[in-house]
Amino acid sequence: MKILSALLAALSVTRISAGGVRAVDGSTKEQQQRSRHLQNAEELAIAWQTNDPNFADYSDELQIQRYTLALFYYATGGDNWENNTDWLDYEVPECEWFSKADPVCDENGIYLALHLDDNGLVGELPPELSLLSKLEMLELSINAIAGEIPTTLGGLSNLDYLNLGDNQLSGILPSELTNLVQLRRFALSINNLVGEIPTQIGLLTK
Repeated sequence: MKILSALLAALSVTRISAGGVRAVDGSTKEQQQRSRHLQNAEELAIAWQTNDPNFADYSDELQIQRYTLALFYYATGGDNWENNTDWLDYEVPECEWFSKADPVCDENGIYLALHLDDNGLVGELPPELSLLSKLEMLELSINAIAGEIPTTLGGLSNLDYLNLGDNQLSGILPSELTNLVQLRRFALSINNLVGEIPTQIGLLTK
């Protein structure tokens, strides 16, 4: 069984828009380790989806969604989360995997809310999170997520709640986040971010 070309095409576009986040040449040792970490998570996610006995039953959109959630799981140490009930269980729809959100999905099974605060997440955020294109809530505070905030999160045009506070995130605040014009809640305190806050953040109208 092979991953559909639609999935591979979506991943390719996301990597390009991420600004070469997987690039190793010329990066620091820490960045190289992070790159290998995400590559390993990607391989695990593809293997998980390739072995899905129900793979052919899902639309392209749901295949991409399931892959993205699997990648997120592996990239943030899902096996060691405080609660990972039903995650990656082939017989349980992803809308029923553990989450603190309600609802998690819309009536068509499309992910709307990823809410896993204070749940023992480690590792880093994969840029492919932007493939959850209908996401309205991203609540991952009070964990130990490290690395930089993916610039691709700026493409989540429906996001109105973003809380990545109380983690170990580093680097600068991506200016792409100013594209999130629907934001009503925005929290990034208690991290290791540096630099100035993009002035456009103050122009968000919500």
